[in-house]
Amino acid sequence: MTVQFRSRIRSIYDYGVEAKKEGKCCFPNGTSQQLAFLDCFKADGQFFQDPDTPCPSGSQKGYCCACSYLTPLQREQAIVNLPYDPGSQSSLYASTTIGIRSDVTECECNRIGGNWSATASTTSEFCRRTVIIDGFSRTIDVRIPTACCSLLIEDNLPVGITCQNVCGARECANLALAESGPSDPFFDTTYTQNKTCGVGIVSGVQPVNCNSNNIMARITTASNAFADELFGPCYTLIQNNNEYSYDCSITTEFSCSGYWVSPESIDSTVAYCNHPYAPKAPSLINSFVDSIKYTQSEFDQLGLVPGDEFQGGIYIGTFKPLKTNSTGSTKVYGSLNFGAPQSIYVNVTDESPDEKWAIIVNKSFIETPLLTSNDVNVTLNTSYYDGYLNSYGSATSQPKINSTTVNTLSGTDRNGFIDYYIPSIVEMMYFAEQYRTNQILKDTFEFSGAFCSTSFFTDKYITQTPTGQSTFNNVNFLYGQNFSPNENFGKCMVFGINTNVKLMLFRRIVIT
Repeated sequence: MTVQFRSRIRSIYDYGVEAKKEGKCCFPNGTSQQLAFLDCFKADGQFFQDPDTPCPSGSQKGYCCACSYLTPLQREQAIVNLPYDPGSQSSLYASTTIGIRSDVTECECNRIGGNWSATASTTSEFCRRTVIIDGFSRTIDVRIPTACCSLLIEDNLPVGITCQNVCGARECANLALAESGPSDPFFDTTYTQNKTCGVGIVSGVQPVNCNSNNIMARITTASNAFADELFGPCYTLIQNNNEYSYDCSITTEFSCSGYWVSPESIDSTVAYCNHPYAPKAPSLINSFVDSIKYTQSEFDQLGLVPGDEFQGGIYIGTFKPLKTNSTGSTKVYGSLNFGAPQSIYVNVTDESPDEKWAIIVNKSFIETPLLTSNDVNVTLNTSYYDGYLNSYGSATSQPKINSTTVNTLSGTDRNGFIDYYIPSIVEMMYFAEQYRTNQILKDTFEFSGAFCSTSFFTDKYITQTPTGQSTFNNVNFLYGQNFSPNENFGKCMVFGINTNVKLMLFRRIVIT
């Protein structure tokens, strides 16, 4: 099943609710009407929530200098002639007619952000205004278009951000209105007054950086409260009957209840939903949660190295167990016959059809009995190297460990993923091999003590002529391994049922 992204960026402030409230809508001709906010917005009126608010006086008419009265070509000329200099002799900024109209009410001129005068002006100073930019007083021309940052949407997915110079907040909102439909005029945009795209509005003032924490905070939360936070894609798993998809929004890590990707993974402060780490949605086969699969090419393009944070945990490496006639197998660290741990290959031919998979280890672990005497019909025919098979079974024949703990963990949404599993003993030994040779993994994980696997102990690796015996003195045991950072690191052991044990949580991506 393909990933389907269905959500879009929306401010935490619910403009949709506010847009339905009615209030007083004042029009440039001095009349008013009781309308909803959105209807007033569309009618070019000024909205007041209190219906008793008097409309601004609009009876006197005069002259207005404003960006809105420029033609598209004149707007381009205004930007080309930046940074603005009050002494500029450019045909636009020196003009006393371009961008100036008569017979305009003061109310209407204020609405579009212009300068108004009751009498005609004979100098270009009429169009100048002193404003505060970045804490300093600056002189600008009100005819200069200013920046509107707008999310770039492809296939209903925010994949970037663009900057367009527009004439006022209303025009910026109209960009969103055209993109998002008539129900939401405050979708995906934020207007930055007295700043421009691409070039500073005056000397000493930097152009607006739309791809910044500050702008993203304003787009997603309608405030600057989170301007110092990183913003990245948050993938939330959605189930509809037996199908899964991901919703994606841009937010901070603490606001994400699913899988959040840090923009630092691509050396940025903001990342979008087309991030290369975007997850693939899981699929069900006869109610069996199928493994996520990547082609070798897809996986190589991720550029992962052990220690990278990725899709619900830390990538520790690609595990390829030893099979008959296989090449490029990976070593593991331990000893299934309980001798001194060694860096070895373990032959697990015919245990699973999968050849290799990337392993992702969650930084947290749980502590609970894997099996209790209350668990019935528990298969003892488990894999030594495929913990996913032990936890989920297969769509065809292989049964899973039918215990309360395994059933609770398997298929449960944890930070946007439902395919966590408890590792097999050989997978755990692979982790031990990677851990002991990689300082980044040592610094990342704070594991200590022994951990239990989903592999039942048999006589397979302790006698020269194994019989498959799995019950010893009428007791069944599970393999485990010591991860304490001392001389006992890597030693294998067994745990009985009804024992409180530590359990690691793995994810895997089968590479085809």
